[in-house]
Amino acid sequence: MINLLKHLGYEEFHTLHVQHGLIEVCRCFQLKLTTEKFTGTEVANTIDQIRSVPLLTYNEEQWKQLCELEPTLALARPVIIIDIVRNCYPTLDHHELSNSLIEGLPESLREHAQKCCAVFLRCIEKLARLEPRILGQLARLLIQSRQPLAELVFGIQKYLTIGTPLRFMFPPVREPQPPSNVVGSVVYKDTGAEARPVENRMITEVFEEGGALNRFLDDFEVRPQQIEMAEKIGEAFNSGRHILAEAGTGTGKSLAYLVPAIIWSRVNEQSGEQVVVSTHTKNLQDQLFYKDLPQLLGAMRIPFRAVLAKGRNNYLCIKKWKNLLSDPSHWSVSEREKLMPIFFWQQTTLTGDITECHGFALDKNRYLWNRLASESGYCQAQKCNATEDCFVKKMRDEIKASHIVVVNHSLLFSDLLAERAILGPYRNLVVDEAHHLEKTAQQYLGVEFSFRGLKGLSSTLYEKDRMESGLLVDLRKMADDGMGGAGSSALISNSISSLNNWIEVSQQSFRQWSQTAQAMTAAQASMRQRFRQGESPMLQNDEELDLFRNAGDDLVKSLGQVLSDMDFWEGGDREQIDEYRQVLAQRMEEIVLMMETSSFLAESSDENFVYWFDVSAKEKNTDLRFYAVPLNIADILEDRLLSVLRTCVFSSATLSVANSFDYYKSRVGLDKMGRGSVIGFTAPSPFDYGRHCRLIIPSFVSDPSSPAFAADCSNVIRRVAVLTRRSTMALFTSYALLDGCYRSVSADLLKEGIPCFGQGLDGSRTWLTQQFKSNRGSVLFGTDSFWEGVDMSGETLEVLIITKLPFEVPTDPLVAAKMERIDESGGRSFFDYSVPEAVIKLKQGFGRLIRSQSDRGVVIILDKRIIQKSYGRVFLESLPVEPSVVKTEHEFDDQLMSFFGPSDPAVK
Repeated sequence: MINLLKHLGYEEFHTLHVQHGLIEVCRCFQLKLTTEKFTGTEVANTIDQIRSVPLLTYNEEQWKQLCELEPTLALARPVIIIDIVRNCYPTLDHHELSNSLIEGLPESLREHAQKCCAVFLRCIEKLARLEPRILGQLARLLIQSRQPLAELVFGIQKYLTIGTPLRFMFPPVREPQPPSNVVGSVVYKDTGAEARPVENRMITEVFEEGGALNRFLDDFEVRPQQIEMAEKIGEAFNSGRHILAEAGTGTGKSLAYLVPAIIWSRVNEQSGEQVVVSTHTKNLQDQLFYKDLPQLLGAMRIPFRAVLAKGRNNYLCIKKWKNLLSDPSHWSVSEREKLMPIFFWQQTTLTGDITECHGFALDKNRYLWNRLASESGYCQAQKCNATEDCFVKKMRDEIKASHIVVVNHSLLFSDLLAERAILGPYRNLVVDEAHHLEKTAQQYLGVEFSFRGLKGLSSTLYEKDRMESGLLVDLRKMADDGMGGAGSSALISNSISSLNNWIEVSQQSFRQWSQTAQAMTAAQASMRQRFRQGESPMLQNDEELDLFRNAGDDLVKSLGQVLSDMDFWEGGDREQIDEYRQVLAQRMEEIVLMMETSSFLAESSDENFVYWFDVSAKEKNTDLRFYAVPLNIADILEDRLLSVLRTCVFSSATLSVANSFDYYKSRVGLDKMGRGSVIGFTAPSPFDYGRHCRLIIPSFVSDPSSPAFAADCSNVIRRVAVLTRRSTMALFTSYALLDGCYRSVSADLLKEGIPCFGQGLDGSRTWLTQQFKSNRGSVLFGTDSFWEGVDMSGETLEVLIITKLPFEVPTDPLVAAKMERIDESGGRSFFDYSVPEAVIKLKQGFGRLIRSQSDRGVVIILDKRIIQKSYGRVFLESLPVEPSVVKTEHEFDDQLMSFFGPSDPAVK
C-alpha cells in the first residue's frame, strides 16, 4: 500500500477536522499516523508545512469551519472525503456511512482526523480491489474528469498494470446485503378455480394468546381491537364486499389487513385471488415489505410470496446502461461524474430500484436519471438483448407469481391510466392511508403544463451544455456513420433547428403569459389563481399562443420526416434502428399530447374540471404552471376502480367524521355502490386516553380572526415550554403564523436553554425531526407535513399545541371549485366539505401525541372556535378525550402541572 500511495501522490497527506474549537491535524506518512491539535492561532505557524502536501477533510461543512478558524486555508484546494465515499459506497445512508466505515478500525484511531484518514484509505483499497474489467469501465467514464476520484482511478489502474502485489491494511467494508423485492418462495398459480370462503379460525389463531405472532415475536401484544378488525376484513373477502376499516392509533392495522389478505390469497390462489396493497408514503411501503411481511412469513404456517412494485421509471434500464458503458461520448464530463454512485450501485443491486442508491442525488439530477431509467417507448422486450437482466421484466414476472403485491398510490393510479398494463387484472385491493385516496386520484387524473416540463421533454431530444446530447444527436451520429441515406443527416439537423425554435418561442410565450398572470394576481396575496373559460392567460395573449402552436406543429412535422426516413435506413444494427425509431415515435406522441394539453388548458371549457395557474412573482420569468383537475373524482373511482374489484379494503386512522363514514363514502364513490355492498367498521384505539392524555382549550386566547391571536399563540408556546420543560410540537396551518411565532419566542427560549426548530427556517423535515428527538425539552414548529406521518413516542413528544383548526384555504382554486359545486347542487359547502376535511386532518394531528401504551401527554388547542361555534361539536366528537376548558392563565398552569407534576430539574 505504501508504494501505491506514493504512486498516487499520497505518500504523505494531512486530514483536518474541527472539534470543540480546536483543529485536529492527522499526518499520514508512509501509513504512519501522528496527530496534533491546534488553535487557529497555533496552526497559522505551521500552515505552510500543512499546505505543502494534500489536504483532506470529511465534508464541506468541516472545511468551512476550518477556514473560519484559519482563513489562509481558503487558498488550498482540499480533497473532500465524503464526495469519494458517496461514490464508492452509494448504498450506505448517512448513518450507515459513519458506522460501517469506522467499524473494524483499530482502537488507537480515536481522533476524528485519524478516522477521516482511515476512511480515505478504505476508499483507495476498495478501488484497488475492483476487477480490472470494472476498473477499466470506470476509467472510461471518468475520461477528462479532474475530480480526486478520477485521479485515484487512473493512478490505481496504471499501478496495477505493473503487477506488484498489494497488501491491504483493512478488511473490506461490510456493506448491507442488497435488498430484494421479493418475500417468500412459494409461487402463486391461477388456474381459474372457484373461490371458497376462509374459516374465521384461520385468521384469529394468528393473533390470539399463544398464536403464531405471540410465539414468534417477543414484544407482540394481543389486542382485541386488532383481532376484531382482522375478522371483519376476512368477512369482507369472504363475502366479496368493500370495507371501511378505521383503526385508532395502536391497533396494529397493518397486520390486521395483511393477515386476512395473505390467507385469502393463499387459500384461493388457484381462483386468481391476488391482493394488491397500496400505501401513500414510501415509509409505510418499506415498513410493510421489509418488516411486517417477513415477520408474517416467519410466524404463519401458511407460506406465501410478496413483491414490492414501483413505477417503471424507478428502475435502471440495463440496455441504456450498457450503451453508456460502451460509448460514453454522448455524456458530458460533469454528467458522467454525477453518475459515479450509480456505477458502483449497479454492480450489486438485485432490483435496479434507484431509491436504493443513496449516493446519487436523484432530486437534483432527475434529468440524468431519466436518460437511464426504464421507459415504455425504449423497451422492446421481444428484441432486447438485455431481456434476461431487465429489472422491469423481473418485477412484472414476480407480480404474476406473488400472492401480495405492495405498491404505492402513485403506481396504483398510473396503472389505472395504463389500463392495468403493469399490475394486471387484480380483483382485490387494500388501500392504506386511504384518507389520501381522493387527492392522489385528482393529482394523477388531472393535467399540468409548464415551461419546465416542456424543457425537460425537449432535453431528451436535444441538449447542449458543454457538449451536445440527446436522441437527435445519437441519430445524427448513426446517420453520419452510414446507416442513413444521403439526406438523413440534414433532416435530423433540421429537426434540431425546429426544436430550438420551439424552445425559443415557448420561452417567449411563457414570459408573456407570466406577465399577464402576474397582473391578474396583482391585487391578491396569493400567486395562485383559478380561471374559467375565456380567462386563461394564454387566450389573453392569443398571438403568442398561435406562435407556440405553429412552432410545435413545425417540430412534429419535422420529426415525422425523420421517422419516415428511418424506414429506409440500412446497415448497422437493425434492432438498434427499430429501438431508436420507437423512442422517437414516443417523443412525438408526448409533444402532441403536450400541445393538446396546452389547448385544453387555454380553452378551459370542460365544466367537469377546475383550472388554475401558479405564477412566480419575478419579472420576465417562465415559472408559470397551468393545472386542470377533474372535480368529480367519486364517479371516476367508482367506474374505473371500485366496480371492477371484488373486495376493496379502505384502511386509515381517520375515515369517519363524528362517528359516521358518510362523508368519506361520498368523496370516493362508495355511496354509489349497491345497498349492503360496503361494510363500515371502527376499531377503537387500545390506548387509555382518559388516563394518559389531557386536552386543554384555553378560552383566554383571542379569536383566530383577531390581530392579537399571533401574540397569544406565541405567549402560550413560550409559557408551556418554560413551565413544563417537556418536548413540545406546535402545529400551524400557515407558514406566516409559524414564522411569526418562531421569531417571537425562539430567542427567549434559547436563553432558557430550550432550543427551537422551525420548519422552512432551520433545515429539512428529516433534520428537524432528528434534532427534535435528540434534544429533550425542545420546541418544534411544524406545518402541513408534520400533521401526519411523524412518529415520536415516549418523551420525544409530550406536549402538542394545535394553533388553529386545520380548515383548507377557501380561496384555493380546487377547494373553491368543490365548495361552489356543492352549493350549486343545494348543499352547504362549509358543513358538507370544509368541516369534515378539517376534522380528518385534526384527527391526524392529534394522533401525533400518543403512539404507544406508555405514552402520555397534553394536547392544547388554541382555536376557541372549537368550543364557541356550533360546528365545534363535530370536532370534539371525533376526538378520543373530553376537553378541559380553562379561562385564565393561572388555571391553565394548574392544569399543566397537575398532569405533569414538577418539571424535571435535569432538563433546566
